[in-house]
Amino acid sequence: MPRSPLAAAGRDARGCLVVLLPVLVAVTPAAALDPLPEKPGWHGFDMLGVGIQHLGSSFISGSTFQEFGEAEIDSLSHGPETVRNVIPVLRGEIGYRFAGSRTYLSAGHSLEDLIRYDFTASIRLIQGLGGEGLLGVELLAGLPVRIWEDPYVTGQEREPSDRELQRARLTWSGIGPGLEIELTAGRTEIGTEHSGEFLGLTDAERRLLERDGLVRQVRVSYRIKLSERHRLVPRASFQIQDRDGEAMAHNVAGVEIDYFFHGEKATVTATVYAESSRYHEENPIYGKTADADGLGTSFMVLLPSWFPGKWSGGFRGAAYRDDSDIGFFDARFASFALVSARQW
Repeated sequence: MPRSPLAAAGRDARGCLVVLLPVLVAVTPAAALDPLPEKPGWHGFDMLGVGIQHLGSSFISGSTFQEFGEAEIDSLSHGPETVRNVIPVLRGEIGYRFAGSRTYLSAGHSLEDLIRYDFTASIRLIQGLGGEGLLGVELLAGLPVRIWEDPYVTGQEREPSDRELQRARLTWSGIGPGLEIELTAGRTEIGTEHSGEFLGLTDAERRLLERDGLVRQVRVSYRIKLSERHRLVPRASFQIQDRDGEAMAHNVAGVEIDYFFHGEKATVTATVYAESSRYHEENPIYGKTADADGLGTSFMVLLPSWFPGKWSGGFRGAAYRDDSDIGFFDARFASFALVSARQW
């Protein structure tokens, strides 16, 4: 994960180590393993800022710190209303390279999936493999996220519940010139699952809507060095969301392209991302699957001359939309923030 302002816009970029507020303000691409720090000792980066976020989801209630969803809705036939919030940006990573070895241990938190509000704290060990690149082993645990116990309740307030995520990740970077492979596996646990209870569905129909389950993902990326200051990283991924409920189980195929520019007066990152989700069975409420297509973009600009010392100032923004065959499953996200960052 990134350890510099240039790479800080990566989708799996490290977040605030102490997890003061698990809130980010841009949908961001997955970053490859960066080269190890040249010198032994402590290393890291910080990012601070404030921004405006627009989020629309029928399933996410919010977090321990903020409420984002509508507690009461009057219809299951259309997408969610978008909720606007002013949010802080608190991100960072701390790591240590051991003397006399190519070993780097770091801790922070990442944004795995913004549209589903998946924030994850992690500890990662990176080991240099000589001429064979870098090997990263990472343990991830989901930060506090609230979802609705039964998202299909209308005409009265829905009750929130907790969602817990645990995962492990193996990343091999530098397999040949620029190639990286990442494997992730884990489980999603819902604190209290009552999906479909309000509508009086049968036990068999309610089981189709259960959201607990396993997740497995493979992601492949390739770094292309266009010049000393310009870099391009195309990336493809395939994810299996093996939920206990077959109507919620789905596969996700995604592609993205990341662009990086690192100049004396500015660093720029930009990403375009597209994904397609295909569900295993029909949703018993709607009589069809919730197949969806998503499209997003993000950017960040940092200007080193704005601040003295190692700090840089700038701005970042993002937009993402997920359009489902079932309108209730649609999701929207947009944000803009002013930020400052430093590497140390």
